Amino acid sequence: MTKNIYVIIMVIVSINSKIIYCLCAKSRTERCSLDKKALTIAIWLINLFGVLLVGFAVALPWAVTWYVETMGRSQTLPAIIMVTCYPCVPFVAGILLYLRRIIRNILKDMLFHLDNVTYFNRISIFCIFISVITFIGGKFYLPFLIVGTTFCFFSFLTFVYKTVFLHIAKEIDKK
Repeated sequence: MTKNIYVIIMVIVSINSKIIYCLCAKSRTERCSLDKKALTIAIWLINLFGVLLVGFAVALPWAVTWYVETMGRSQTLPAIIMVTCYPCVPFVAGILLYLRRIIRNILKDMLFHLDNVTYFNRISIFCIFISVITFIGGKFYLPFLIVGTTFCFFSFLTFVYKTVFLHIAKEIDKK
């Protein structure tokens, strides 16, 4: 699960660099002319991560059992990992869905649209839920504390983006 989370974060950082480029562009036309190929690749990657997420959810019991047997860990560890990971799967799927919608809006030249603000807000809330779940799981298995901290930071980051997008969207609506 940690590997999938870091891959999702790398995709988000890539998307964020495109958004920062748009914010720093000199003119509105330059701002709206994003690299369509990079955004299309990002959509394909999000689709791939969705498939990997389903594969992860299906293979988790087998993989955790194999890990416990190979490494000689506690026999209660598979239950702890599965009870922590499975509730996070719908939230990760929601994050992927809303990232895909944001990219689709950007491809339609709707970068500072109010829908994107709503999507960033939902991503932030999903990250908070994942953070809480993994912090609780971290009481029993310490690596979940790292995942929880990562998602807590990611929630803060998306909240900041939501606030910036909301402010810019309101400024554009005024004009």
